[in-house]
Amino acid sequence: MYIRRASFPVAVVVALLTVGCAPVILITTPDRNHPDDPAPTQVVVNFTSNFKPAEPWYVDLDGTNLTGFSPAPTPGGTSSVPIVVTSAGQHKVTAQGTCGTFCSYNSDSVTFALPVLTYNSTVPPRVDRNLKQFQPASVFVGIQFFSSVPINVTIVETSSPKRVKLATPTGVFQAPGAPLTVTIPAGTTKADFQIEGDVLGAYVLNFTAPGVVSGPGAGNVTP
Repeated sequence: MYIRRASFPVAVVVALLTVGCAPVILITTPDRNHPDDPAPTQVVVNFTSNFKPAEPWYVDLDGTNLTGFSPAPTPGGTSSVPIVVTSAGQHKVTAQGTCGTFCSYNSDSVTFALPVLTYNSTVPPRVDRNLKQFQPASVFVGIQFFSSVPINVTIVETSSPKRVKLATPTGVFQAPGAPLTVTIPAGTTKADFQIEGDVLGAYVLNFTAPGVVSGPGAGNVTP
């Protein structure tokens, strides 16, 4: 039986009876050991042999119930459900099972936060960069915390007309408006790239990557 935790009867009594009871639903994804990695695309939980699927239980994300676990939860089994998380700040997955009226096991929870892509900085706010026309400059895209996995960042100029050309640190400049992908390696917080002003005026960039919060960058191309 799947219900919201707010529906547990006599919440105070239940809370008292959870003391010392090991969780019967264990969260494996998100990874509690790497809370600053890109957001997962699913929640994965393990059900211990003491899990009782006929009794009330729940798994929620930021207080909202997650439903549609597959395969169907069973004692000793593993199930998953897709999620979509795009906003900055901390997020929390919580799981709890019960063993009957006035009998509840301890909950398990994992807190995680999405990396935020920032122009020329590893922490917001961004640091915009003005450019001299036809003069290459070295810039970077950063994140606040170390990730245990590489993050592939796509950089696209969104201004019109297209005013800048982009390249990897040792690569050849692409045509104005052509997107560029750079990688923030695991265990680091930034990826360098080159930018060159081609057309005078204001330029705007957009940085995106799966499981992270996108961010803009901007500046002016001057003579």
